[in-house]
Amino acid sequence: MITPFLYLASALLAALLFCQTSFAALPAEVPVAIESRQQVVLSMGRAGMLVELGPDVGAELRQGALVARLDTRELELQIERNNVQIAYLGKLAKTTAGLVGQGLKTPDELARTRSEQGVLEAENRILRRQIETARLVAPFSGSVVERPARRHQWVEAGMPIAELVDNTQLRAVGDVPAEAAAALKPGAPARLMLPDLGRELAVQVEAVSRKVEVRSNTVRVIWSLPRPSAGIVHGMKGVVLP
Repeated sequence: MITPFLYLASALLAALLFCQTSFAALPAEVPVAIESRQQVVLSMGRAGMLVELGPDVGAELRQGALVARLDTRELELQIERNNVQIAYLGKLAKTTAGLVGQGLKTPDELARTRSEQGVLEAENRILRRQIETARLVAPFSGSVVERPARRHQWVEAGMPIAELVDNTQLRAVGDVPAEAAAALKPGAPARLMLPDLGRELAVQVEAVSRKVEVRSNTVRVIWSLPRPSAGIVHGMKGVVLP
């Protein structure tokens, strides 16, 4: 006959074995990198010469602040030329419409004049859109960490102009052995050591990737940092301790 004491002993032994198998494989420390949740390399959508650049590396930008601007004088002159032609065609269309009523001009001639006017108006809309895309603004508030471009430099579409990161929204990212990652759940507490600052922070598991890196047999794990995290910036290194 099994006594209640034996039931209790069996349950405690099972719990102990579970803990050993679940957590024995956890590493003593996990190297991590501090990453910003918002980071972007900004570039122009068209080629041109940079005539204006915003603040350099280390500056703080607010959302919507100017990062760079291309020379648009040629586009603006083209719009002015088109406007002169549009005004002339508008007067010509009005005169032609009167002559059509008198039978001195054909409707086709009037349609051709209005068509030319419409083409120029459409071209102006395209030119104005190109002028708009010649301005590069910050998509969010953050710090300028890279600015390889220089004023009066010719840049091609897609060429990096500046890199912007938001150091108010940070996370720690590291790779954990797949066996150990299986025991990690969102919300699990941990400690983050930052040697550069000589600080220790309480962090939590935010997410565990469902993909195993075949070569290293590791899983990407993300830990959330408390906010605000004064002094901590994108790119710092640290270790997460259980």
